[in-house]
Amino acid sequence: MYQVPVNADAPTAHPTVHYAMATTVTRPAAMPSLRSHHAPSFSGEGGESLEDFLHEYEELAYGHGLMERQTVDWVIRYIHRSQRDLWKSLDSFVASDWNALCNEL
Repeated sequence: MYQVPVNADAPTAHPTVHYAMATTVTRPAAMPSLRSHHAPSFSGEGGESLEDFLHEYEELAYGHGLMERQTVDWVIRYIHRSQRDLWKSLDSFVASDWNALCNEL
């Protein structure tokens, strides 16, 4: 068996190794602002499709790692002010149930 010689005078501390880690911001902090051209929006006017809006918003929310409760809470930021109270009054909104909210709408 071969043994590596040990130098008793050599420092025993190991060099510190730093790892660079790519970080991606997720959760609500990464969601586009209401004024961003990347933000989905729904006004309910001009023949807009609610189904298309909900699908686009859902992809965005899940892509940013929002939990179900956050997905429900944040959707009203992207709809017209005149509809926010109505959406917030729905049982599925109160229960933070995204699938039920989509069905109820």
